Amino acid sequence: MHEIWSPTYNVLFKQLTVFQETLRRLCGQHGRERWRTNTQKQQGILKFIKHWQSAPDAYKYTNKEKEDLLNRTGKSPQYWITANESNSITPRVINQEIRSIKKKMHARQRGEDRKQMKDAIAEREVKRISGKLKKVLNSMVNQQINTYDMETLNLDINNLVQSSAMIHKQITEWFSKWFTMERQGVSIHTTKDWEKCYND
Repeated sequence: MHEIWSPTYNVLFKQLTVFQETLRRLCGQHGRERWRTNTQKQQGILKFIKHWQSAPDAYKYTNKEKEDLLNRTGKSPQYWITANESNSITPRVINQEIRSIKKKMHARQRGEDRKQMKDAIAEREVKRISGKLKKVLNSMVNQQINTYDMETLNLDINNLVQSSAMIHKQITEWFSKWFTMERQGVSIHTTKDWEKCYND
């Protein structure tokens, strides 16, 4: 999924998806077939809850840590399993939980944004102390210089060089020729024939 998301945010996102899908099935929204009987409803909700409950298994956490991940809104999967068995899950209840999940996700995202900003500032300070001022200035003005990676070189529309040694040879030869060329240009400061200078 999104690699930059934390485990907590990933689990919350899966929880949100599960509850949104449950609401759609309860109400027949977004082209979903509505659950008509209590049996369909209970079996469907249990399936979704189990899917959400397995979300932390993707991470190497203890059982206690997994329980914490699944209980961010104060209502664990077991709570919903019990509510499902007593047939007390309604669209209104699901909507309330969706709002709670979104609040937690927004708060979590703001916390992660602050952490990323803090890490970036710390990294910039390390570069400043070590004298790497060019990188510091580039990061402050949001300008990064992408250097040529020497992986491919297009000679023309039909010729692509992929050997690093051949790329180096081609570039070296090209610059050697360019630096040894005789240049006979007309300087704008050594002529009064402005029209000729402009045409050149």
